[in-house]
Amino acid sequence: MTLYRLLLLISLFPCLSFGQEGFSYISDRRFYGPESLVGYDFRPESYEIRDVQQETKFTSGTYSFGITTNNLYVAGPKIQGVYNINEINTTEYGFFVKIINARDARLQGHLKLIINSRAEVEALIFKRSPDEDEMIFYQKIIPKRVLAFEKTYFSDWGEVLVPHVDSLWGTEVRPFFRVHSGGQTIQERLHASDSTVITFVEEIFIDEKVKVKESEEEVKEMIEGEVVISDTTMVDTIVTVKETILHKMLVRSIVTYTDGTTEDVTDVFEIKRMVEREDEQAGKFDERFQIELVCPKEENVYLYLSGDRTVSSIEIGNQVYQVRGY
Repeated sequence: MTLYRLLLLISLFPCLSFGQEGFSYISDRRFYGPESLVGYDFRPESYEIRDVQQETKFTSGTYSFGITTNNLYVAGPKIQGVYNINEINTTEYGFFVKIINARDARLQGHLKLIINSRAEVEALIFKRSPDEDEMIFYQKIIPKRVLAFEKTYFSDWGEVLVPHVDSLWGTEVRPFFRVHSGGQTIQERLHASDSTVITFVEEIFIDEKVKVKESEEEVKEMIEGEVVISDTTMVDTIVTVKETILHKMLVRSIVTYTDGTTEDVTDVFEIKRMVEREDEQAGKFDERFQIELVCPKEENVYLYLSGDRTVSSIEIGNQVYQVRGY
């Protein structure tokens, strides 16, 4: 099973990513609009109820908030459930999500997402119904040792430079997020243990053929004052060299299946040609350049560069790989 087919299967089960182990860190993701929330799973580390309960920490996965196009999936004691999303609005503090319980229409409440100046969600305020108090959940600050490691491991925004199309070969990108858009959107935060890396490779093959050509020629010689004519076989060696250049994109990842087993999978995409386009209205910190990679194996393969021509994301079919800091 190829990586593409596996991820296509995963996209049929959008709830699989919700409730996964580990906290979500404040610095993991930036949210610039309501659409960027879809498919993300928030896993805070503590909560409080003002004037009722002091801040209390809990183990990872105890509470989680997963947002899809139509629903809010909540995990956690006393508040677990599926809530229909009526609307998502942008506010001065971040985002306001109006919800109603899918099984009990009396439970109408909201989820507020509080963002900082970097467009990162620091806290989530959940209210299940008008009769209940707001629960304030806090996202975890990434530990310094984890931050230091991930900064050296993953490719950052502004790091991988592609000055021109032909300089792409030999480039390696280690994405931080993988977004699945087949069916329901899922935002998958990658880890070093996933070993996900995208490499652009140029392979040069030299085919050398040697051909021996024989020919008969008359040779005149002067022997003892007489001209002697004889036939001589001439041998010519002809060497022809043919150079073949192949361009490929390798997508490698360690895939974990639902039964806990893993497989090291590498998908190979042969690139026939490349077409670059530019959005002249985009700024330096936007995705300004699009390089279409024409591959027989996949219909839609695009490499996106920011205004300074550094890699921001790579789109392969229904998946988008994004660098850290996207």
